[in-house]
Amino acid sequence: MPEAAATFQIGDRVTHPAKPEWGVGEVRKAASITHEGRKAQRLEIRFGRAGLKTISTAFAPLKPAEGTPKIGKAVEKPAHAEADPRPKPTGLAAALAPPPEDEPPPPKLDPAKAAAIMAEIPEPARDPFRPLATRIETTIRLYEVKPEGRSLMDWAATQSGLDDPLSMFSRHDLEQHFERYRIRLDQHLRSLLDDARRERLDTKPLLAKASENARAALRRINHAR
Repeated sequence: MPEAAATFQIGDRVTHPAKPEWGVGEVRKAASITHEGRKAQRLEIRFGRAGLKTISTAFAPLKPAEGTPKIGKAVEKPAHAEADPRPKPTGLAAALAPPPEDEPPPPKLDPAKAAAIMAEIPEPARDPFRPLATRIETTIRLYEVKPEGRSLMDWAATQSGLDDPLSMFSRHDLEQHFERYRIRLDQHLRSLLDDARRERLDTKPLLAKASENARAALRRINHAR
């Protein structure tokens, strides 16, 4: 017997497995329907990168967005319901989030702060408590991102915490931010490789897995020495 489809309610965050480029969507309207004798829903969902869509769960097996709690049967939340369990915004999304009603609005986001957030190296690549070899391998994988098309948009969404980075930046802005990020990434990789030489760590097996972008970075690093 097939597993019953998930039931969604207003405010739930979902993804469309067949349309990953749409990003995460938030349910705005939900109505129960019947299709070929089976219960389903007609949902109005605003996706971060695709705008408003009307979708029937009879045809689209929507999934709860990663990092959100498993969704059960839709019920009306009482006024004293628990705090919103959805993930807290990060990066620029956190800086731009509206404050609670009892707090004053935050100051306008400083462009320098935005640039610093966009150029920040992800924590797994710089965590000093992780083995050096692991940090080098993680850093090398970061070079798989390309400053174009969907790859650039996915990088910008991850870096900023915004579902739709183009809501704040132009594509030219993102390309400039990525170039500053790439320079920082080169500097970070150079520092890790210097540490590896001091510790006499054999990095050849790690570097052998490098993508062409990572190899180009290694050539830049070696040329600058």
